[in-house]
Amino acid sequence: MRLHRNLCFAVIDGLHQIFNEDEYADKVIQTLLKRDKRWGSRDRAFVAETTYDIVRWKRLYAEIAEVKEPFNRDNLWRLFAVWATLKGIKLPDWKYFTNTPTRKIKGKF
Repeated sequence: MRLHRNLCFAVIDGLHQIFNEDEYADKVIQTLLKRDKRWGSRDRAFVAETTYDIVRWKRLYAEIAEVKEPFNRDNLWRLFAVWATLKGIKLPDWKYFTNTPTRKIKGKF
């Protein structure tokens, strides 16, 4: 699976709204999916499933990523990196994923 930048930004924006602005996850997902009309069914499924998965396992991912609430953008990217690493997705060479200890993440889980 290849990560696309616009989809990852949508997930991070959704997590920011859910965790920091205390909005309901289903409403946030609904507005995220209406953001870009060019997204196909796979893109929409990725955004929805990823966001729900990170929300569902927030405490575990936060413990592995060693971050605490309230989450800033960097902490949300760390949560996303933990999710991607545990799902077996190779992290791209973006500035958000530099210094991500993938072996340590896999070892903690």
